Amino acid sequence: MSNIPVTVIIPTRDRHEVCLRTLERLPRLPDGSEVLVMDDASTPAFEGPRVAGGCRVQVSRTLEPRGASIRTHGAQVAAHPWLLMLDDDSWPVDTAWCSILAEIPPEVAAVGGEIRRTADAGGGHEAGGLPEVFVGCGALVRRDAFLGVGGYDRQMQYYAEEYDLCARLLACGFRVEHDGRLRVLHARTAVGRNADRMVELLTRNNAWVIQRYAPEAVRERALARALARVSAIASRESAAAGLMRGRQSLADSLPRQPRMPLTEAQWRRFTGEAACDGALADLRARGITRCRLVHRGKHAEYLADAAADHGIEIAPDGAPDVPALVGTLSPGPIMDALAVCASWPVVHGCGPVAEDRRVVHAPWRPPGFGETPWN
Repeated sequence: MSNIPVTVIIPTRDRHEVCLRTLERLPRLPDGSEVLVMDDASTPAFEGPRVAGGCRVQVSRTLEPRGASIRTHGAQVAAHPWLLMLDDDSWPVDTAWCSILAEIPPEVAAVGGEIRRTADAGGGHEAGGLPEVFVGCGALVRRDAFLGVGGYDRQMQYYAEEYDLCARLLACGFRVEHDGRLRVLHARTAVGRNADRMVELLTRNNAWVIQRYAPEAVRERALARALARVSAIASRESAAAGLMRGRQSLADSLPRQPRMPLTEAQWRRFTGEAACDGALADLRARGITRCRLVHRGKHAEYLADAAADHGIEIAPDGAPDVPALVGTLSPGPIMDALAVCASWPVVHGCGPVAEDRRVVHAPWRPPGFGETPWN
């Protein structure tokens, strides 16, 4: 285990039993580490144990709810340069992540982990995130960089706050990475979750992110894509009321968002397109000019854009004898898609791409994901 201490930040609100179970599950932390439980105006106030993970636990309570930005308050009082961000229902499964701390180059501001849902929460990997956007329930974050760009935006409350933060980190010259040595389980406890509220905030906050950071040439198209993606979530979650409220809040708030557009290169990194360049260039070099997308998910449309840039056409769904490309840029769902596709029957054929017809290609591979069994 690395001897570099960290500050663990765990926000919670009115989920006392959930948070207590998480504290009990923390593995032993590096000597000198601390655990900060940020009580977001719970009623009654949260009272935690004095020790968790072999380290001191401090509870800090706000009188008014702050949402995700309560993590910013935690960072301000943190004693250490590195923050381990968890939710009150997520925890690392071991201490392998400690070795990451001594290796992170100074230009990397955050390292996202491989996050899996518990069996009770459906299993599989956590959805969300992008090649340079971490998922907030399992990430190492450089304190100075986090605070230097202002931390989480309190106006957002929660949902999409990581995207807003990572856009600012990229704009300031930082990078965001992923590392499979940070393995986190997420129970996704249903207590306190509301589908309509989630969709309302996703609608507003995703639109805010686009309005703030998309280059002008792509802003309107990116906004339409973001709203279409949230509409699909609303349909899946039966949250039409939340979608309507979210759209109503945009009418006034969207034009008032400050414009801080990323450069074209930064935007391609933010959307995940840049991370696909290596895999797509390799496919094109092997003579593959047509692919079909399977297991479509987050930013499939940006993957299609990147493929077109490399001279690769996206075939219609179900097209026969066409190499398959996992159609999401989120790290966890890529791993789940590859696991499912590994059981597909082999398609035999002839010709120079016969082997490729039975292979499912990943647009990018999150480093270290899937290398250690989850026992």
